[in-house]
Amino acid sequence: MTTFTKNLAADIRHNMDNLCGPERERIEVKHISKVASDILRGTGLKLPCRATTVCVGNTSPR
Repeated sequence: MTTFTKNLAADIRHNMDNLCGPERERIEVKHISKVASDILRGTGLKLPCRATTVCVGNTSPR
């Protein structure tokens, strides 16, 4: 499931944790920016980190 905001994604994850059974582990909830960055990183592209993000394993310059 994809949403447009981080807060909505967090709320949906929380509600799904409470409402779903074992199938919950098969459902990903992400905001659109996370989906885009995951796709780009999956191609090997090293994206620069934003100032508000803790970067792990990403040593690319800004």
